[in-house]
Amino acid sequence: MNHFRFNLSLRLFHPSMSPSLISSELGMVPFRAWKVGEQRVTQRGDLLEGTYDSTYWCSPELTGGGAGLTELLEAQLAELETRKAFLAEFCSTGGRIEYFVGWFTDKKNTGEVFDWRLLSRLAALQISLSMDIYGGNSPI
Repeated sequence: MNHFRFNLSLRLFHPSMSPSLISSELGMVPFRAWKVGEQRVTQRGDLLEGTYDSTYWCSPELTGGGAGLTELLEAQLAELETRKAFLAEFCSTGGRIEYFVGWFTDKKNTGEVFDWRLLSRLAALQISLSMDIYGGNSPI
């Protein structure tokens, strides 16, 4: 049994593509998105200085009904593999795609193995794996 919780989301960054096109191609509504050149704002909508220098699109938190991280990634990849042509075009025009994992633990040590077959599927779609790890206050 793993002693961690996680959040998983899909994030896309592009120099010019519109978030609405990304949403249309993925068949998903973003949790947060902006278009290059738009006025920067906080999550509450307060104005910030400057404009966004690239387009950003982030899915809502992806869930798997109690599935583990690896199983959830595998299920999500099965859906994205049906959109391989769009993802290839997205990357070939300067885009970057990643799964973002927020990993939370109160234990001294936790871990997960990402099997080479899963990593190969991520690589085939040009998807990176980004992890932020939030640990407890226990000494090592």
